[in-house]
Amino acid sequence: MKLPMRTAGLALAILVAIGAPGSASAQATTSTQQVDRTECYSYPQETPTGTHIYTVCVTIKGVEHDTSAPSGVTQHHFVGSETTTLTIDGVFADKMTYNATYTFITKDGAPQVVHQNAIYTFSFNGQQCTSTVQLQYVDGKFEYDRNTLTCN
Repeated sequence: MKLPMRTAGLALAILVAIGAPGSASAQATTSTQQVDRTECYSYPQETPTGTHIYTVCVTIKGVEHDTSAPSGVTQHHFVGSETTTLTIDGVFADKMTYNATYTFITKDGAPQVVHQNAIYTFSFNGQQCTSTVQLQYVDGKFEYDRNTLTCN
């Protein structure tokens, strides 16, 4: 498969930054971990019908993989899903799920390259909606930022 010149150049930059397998940066450290966590937050909300307790729970599941080079360059990669659930006074109100792939490269903690591909599914006014997000950020500039939204 032949990559477009821009993509090939970006892939080469990533390999140089983190070190190609078997290269001199063999001292890079890698870590891979399963992610499966849920956090919930509850708060009172004043409405015309009185005070109600809103609870938002976020569940993240997937795999995180990090590779860090002695140069201070780190490549972070995540593949997984996030589900956000809203209940009001303990009664289910809404749910949004998205599957996502994120890759970003940092140098001494500062973002250098970010790629995001995500598909969100959620309900809105009784309709099922799907939103897609494709984003690429390189050297302080957005290369592209594409979004779509469909509901039925």
